[in-house]
Amino acid sequence: MGLWVLVICILATTSASQGQSMTGFISIDCGLEGDSNYTDSATNIIYSPDALYIDTGENRRVSPETNVTGFFEFYKTLRSFSKGMRNCYTLRPLVKGRKYLVRAVFQYGNFDGRDSPPTFDVYLDVHFWQTVPPKKFSRLEIIAISPGESMQVCLVNKGLGTPYITVLELRTLLDSIYPLVNTSQALVLRGDRTDHGINGSRRYPQDPYDRIWFGLWNSEDWLPKSTNETIEPGTKDFMVPGSILSTAVTTPNVSESINFTVAGILGEKIYVFMYFAELQQLERNETREFNVYANNSLWFRQFRPKYLSAVTLFTNSPGAGGTTTYSLKATGNSTLPPMINAFESHILVQLSALPTQENDTKAITKIRDFYKLKKHWVGDPCEPQNLTWEGLICSNDDSQYHRIVALNLSHAELGGEISPYISELSALVSLDLSNNNLTGEIPSDLIKLSQLQALNLSNNNLTGQVPPILEEKSQNKTFSLRTDGNTDLCTKVHPCETKETKETKKTKKVIVLIAVPVGAIFVILFVLVILLWRIRRGKKTIHDATPEDLQSRRPPENLHSESNQFTFAEIVDITKNFQNQIGKGGFGIVYHGYLRNGIEAAVKMLSKTSSQGPKEFKAEAQILTRVHHKNLVSLLGYCNDQHNLALVYEFMVQGNLRNHLSDHTINHLSWSNRIRIALEVAQGLDYLHSFCKPPIVHRDVKSTNILLNSNMEAKLADFGLSRLFHDDSAYVSTVVAGTPGYLDPEYYQTSKLNEKSDIYSFGIVMLELITGKSPIIDGLEKIFIVSWVQSRIEKGDIFQIVDQRLQGEYDINSVWKYIEIALSCASHYSTQRPSMSDVVMRLKECQSSISSNEIPRNYEDSAQSSAAMFHDSLFHGTNPLVR
Repeated sequence: MGLWVLVICILATTSASQGQSMTGFISIDCGLEGDSNYTDSATNIIYSPDALYIDTGENRRVSPETNVTGFFEFYKTLRSFSKGMRNCYTLRPLVKGRKYLVRAVFQYGNFDGRDSPPTFDVYLDVHFWQTVPPKKFSRLEIIAISPGESMQVCLVNKGLGTPYITVLELRTLLDSIYPLVNTSQALVLRGDRTDHGINGSRRYPQDPYDRIWFGLWNSEDWLPKSTNETIEPGTKDFMVPGSILSTAVTTPNVSESINFTVAGILGEKIYVFMYFAELQQLERNETREFNVYANNSLWFRQFRPKYLSAVTLFTNSPGAGGTTTYSLKATGNSTLPPMINAFESHILVQLSALPTQENDTKAITKIRDFYKLKKHWVGDPCEPQNLTWEGLICSNDDSQYHRIVALNLSHAELGGEISPYISELSALVSLDLSNNNLTGEIPSDLIKLSQLQALNLSNNNLTGQVPPILEEKSQNKTFSLRTDGNTDLCTKVHPCETKETKETKKTKKVIVLIAVPVGAIFVILFVLVILLWRIRRGKKTIHDATPEDLQSRRPPENLHSESNQFTFAEIVDITKNFQNQIGKGGFGIVYHGYLRNGIEAAVKMLSKTSSQGPKEFKAEAQILTRVHHKNLVSLLGYCNDQHNLALVYEFMVQGNLRNHLSDHTINHLSWSNRIRIALEVAQGLDYLHSFCKPPIVHRDVKSTNILLNSNMEAKLADFGLSRLFHDDSAYVSTVVAGTPGYLDPEYYQTSKLNEKSDIYSFGIVMLELITGKSPIIDGLEKIFIVSWVQSRIEKGDIFQIVDQRLQGEYDINSVWKYIEIALSCASHYSTQRPSMSDVVMRLKECQSSISSNEIPRNYEDSAQSSAAMFHDSLFHGTNPLVR
């Protein structure tokens, strides 16, 4: 009997099921204005506006020219989402553990006037559901069990247009229906359900669960059949209504077969369900018997439908995916042709993504509402990992749920007291509420956070006494407490004032108000006497001080350098009085010049209005005088006089890498040059991380800090933000610094810096090199380059990733290897990033794989093969770069 199972109906359902109420229905007309419901004239289903289920997005109306508004009322409006990477509908109230059918409809209707439907992803809670293709109409359906008292349907922007939704529906199912569905797996409808033998479609109230059955009747090859007799509906496993089974199709004669095709993708687990009921009373000499074939292989033999009684034929194990043609062929014993009444197919999907623990989700949601945060915090806080809420770090262990272990709300414009809901985040290890306007006392409930190791409350307006138990805990080296910048906060060292202390201070203040003016008069008289005495005695004034006297008044610099130290007069001479400005950055202006020996130089002057300053100048000078590598820009000298600070570098005649990747450049970089540049920068970083003692983290790796010499060799520049690691520290806690788009998200959230932060930034540079695009891509909406690349990787669309200016002149195998390295470097979590030594090794392998002559002839096959291998390594955790 192969992989097929036969189910014969033994349960009759009364006609009362047809009149089942709409209890358990949620029907949302997305984008509907106002707060009034309406009843759909075709189904009598009540549809509601979506304001109760979502608070983001914009209500839109379809273009009148699309001619879709006449079909259904709900096709007239939709809701679009131009802001945020993820926007979610929350469907509630639900019953935890109950089985539901969720259906989403997307009717484009040219709402944006672009006549170009977008592409975006849809998630059910934290689980990927399906991608909405760039079509004018799509319908998605999934059957799943609710993990809680609500479920979320989320639309995720892939950078391919503005997501939108037209209709969202939820239907409660019996627990017995579709037994394949459980808490760890769901069924996604493949194509449409088909009701053979009718034109049009049938849904509620004919199907009490509002499954939509579309008529399928090929008038040339198939003949419709029907009956007015009552048919016993499907078993409790499927519950297909008798009205759906009352029609069927057959063929004109016994020799012809019924053929239909299910389109799929290789690797999908597809389950097929065929529904049969004999509609005519057969005579003694009549037999209807047929075999079922799948791609010409026999799957079920000698099947005979039952008269007016439903029989379900379905695959016991899923097919291997791909496109499958099913054929129903009469056997030699049959006097009648084959027939079929209804059909549906589903993809079995595993719900393997871990949600955030329920208590953590509730707590962080309460915190969001408590502070009315402006952050786009929607959907699950921790999953998917590339959409983790800003400011959160979640655990990624083997437990059943994600836990929130770090919360960073620094500079979030918080006001009022510290939220009491923070103490409900029981797995919290790090909490940063610094640089806000928080008031009131520090709640003692924070001590309930038994895992907490770092608490930063600095620079707020907190008052009262720091809870003694927190102060005692801060004496332990494993716990860090910062409360500086709260002027009215009391500690053991600076206890709160008693009433008596305040009276004493008041008395002292009066005394001071009297004593200060009197004392000032005596001081003035004393100074006048001294000045008169010095004038008379002819002692030298400050204007007569020697150079040695002035030098002694300067703060010590402690700057030791093996390079040349220039005077300011020499800097003026080198730059020809600052004639040729060639750049400008946070440090100041960069000028072109020549040393006396004819060597070209770039002179970077510290601006008096610079956001950086002497500290960064000193850091860069100290680092560059102790590091020497062919892929790091060389320091030729510096100027460090009293009022002028300057750094003198070797001149890189080809400028910075970003200019060579911009749309304005005439000559584009070849693919081999791009890989070579990536390798050279990687070698420079590897030298800083692995061969410098102590190691150095650059902290501002970006394409504008990668310079090219006359031979187009790449060198890393600008070490003003660099940090040294001492005593083999795993990380250094610093004020976050860097450039948006390149900034390591983990470093941004924790302020803990290590060499993996450079590796993330380098991964972004690698993606710039291959795409030619900026780290933050402008369009209808801004999107990070990592998300932009990943969205195309998932579809294997390599040709849209590679810079179009290369015009296909690249080796496809090296491209896939390169992207794999880049995305590994740009992983969200530092533990998933490779070391720079590993990156150097893999880039060398990538470079060696480039064809020396031309693109291989089997270009398309090679692209598909490489795409498949890369997809496995990227999305199934087999990343060879992570050690």
